[in-house]
Amino acid sequence: MEIGDDFISAPGSIILAHDASTLWHTGKYRVQKTKIGNRVFLGANSIILPGVVVGDDVIIGSGSVVTKDIASNSVVAGNPARVVSTISEYIDKCEQRKILYTPDEKFIDLITRGEIITEERQNELR
Repeated sequence: MEIGDDFISAPGSIILAHDASTLWHTGKYRVQKTKIGNRVFLGANSIILPGVVVGDDVIIGSGSVVTKDIASNSVVAGNPARVVSTISEYIDKCEQRKILYTPDEKFIDLITRGEIITEERQNELR
């Protein structure tokens, strides 16, 4: 498994590099390299299956099941995950709806250190 820089994984997300579904039938299981690019956000309760390559600058929506490679600069969602927009289209949409906010420096510090941020901790930061 290979994970790039500035990767964020939301709670409940899973990245798989193996599949034991054939073990009882064949005595063998599948192992494939899974690769995650730089600046990837993996939404809550989403799953990346074995052998998938995720490009750079990708947002994977909550609950998505990623079964195929994802090109760089993509936003994907669904089961199976499908491209719904580019990163720039998604950002433009968010800016038009005025739903982008600059996080507090404390929050950014926690994220870059890889800390788990509970709801209680979020309330403390507000």
